Amino acid sequence: MNETDEFYNQYFSTAEHLFKLENRKDELEDQIRDCREKLAAIKIDDSDPKVFEFGEIGKVSIKKTPPRFKKEIAQNNFQDIPAEELQMYVGRNIIKPIEEIKINDDYIVGASEDQLNQFIDIGVIKKDIRYKLNLEDPTEDQSELVNTLLEKGVL
Repeated sequence: MNETDEFYNQYFSTAEHLFKLENRKDELEDQIRDCREKLAAIKIDDSDPKVFEFGEIGKVSIKKTPPRFKKEIAQNNFQDIPAEELQMYVGRNIIKPIEEIKINDDYIVGASEDQLNQFIDIGVIKKDIRYKLNLEDPTEDQSELVNTLLEKGVL
């Protein structure tokens, strides 16, 4: 048995288990969403919330919920609704516009260093330094340091 086969045999079951869990996670999230949608569709009046107790492990409550737009419509920020219709919903207070102020990333990325420094100076943007491990293909010098860090328990 060569080194590759030994490595493969040693870690295959863990990798396979992770793969299966990831697939089950997606399935479970879909099932949870389906259950929530089914329970949300139940017609109950305001005064009568229903509670399903499961002993000491928890409970599920069902209460009257307001109607909702389909998930796809809301996730797309109502862009699929014609502008005139959208304005009618806003005017009747069915949809509430919420104004957000965001940085124009396209402009910032293309800005010169002087412009960026001006924005930093006046507090429009701030600069943070984030560190990231960079050891994909360590040099010989880095390898020695990595071994020291491994011995110290830092890595």
